Amino acid sequence: MPMLRFIKLGVLLLLLGGCVAPVLLMPSSGQVIWALLKPLVGFDPNTVNLWEQPAIKNRMTAFLGDQYQPVMQLVRTANELKQEGPLFYVVSRYTPVPEIADKAGLVWNKDTNQFAALLHKDGVSQILTEKLQTAVENRATAEVQKRLPAWPAELAPLAALAVPLAPEALQKPAQVLLQAPVAAPAANAPGTLPTPPPPPSASPSPVAAPTRAPITGPSSPLPGPVPP
Repeated sequence: MPMLRFIKLGVLLLLLGGCVAPVLLMPSSGQVIWALLKPLVGFDPNTVNLWEQPAIKNRMTAFLGDQYQPVMQLVRTANELKQEGPLFYVVSRYTPVPEIADKAGLVWNKDTNQFAALLHKDGVSQILTEKLQTAVENRATAEVQKRLPAWPAELAPLAALAVPLAPEALQKPAQVLLQAPVAAPAANAPGTLPTPPPPPSASPSPVAAPTRAPITGPSSPLPGPVPP
């Protein structure tokens, strides 16, 4: 009986090991992208439908959203996949959608496993970036996820033309910290009625003059001057 229990335990461990091993051996998202891009450096990525590979297309549609179609129209005009250090990128050769952009670039950073797209039109660039694809995304700090993408030398001048975000102070209504002094009224412009003065305050009631008591004396007239 104990031997049977050991056999069952061994079979269970083997089954668990068989389930866990493939999970541990599965390549990460970055390894899959690198395996797709590395062999195509110097070649036309359109010849093998690179942009239709699910590992790339799913991520592109996720962070580009409504701009996926116009961005990919520009990206597909590139006929060479280039590499500069950890950066794999393509640059459009012409624009099939002039109302969207004159030039575009798409970059994947091997070190951060991050895609970024750049659209340039009329001297201004727009940058679209996905969140950093970390091996364990929930461990990525907010600072890491906000890291700006790196650009190859060919696209760096266009990236420098990106419109910066407005400072936080300009996005919030200004707060009045101190009471502003009341300014003196400005002089009336010619041809306008004068501004009536403010109503005077109630004047104090006049103080009555003190009443003088009548002078009383003898009823007979005063004697005249004494003759010499």
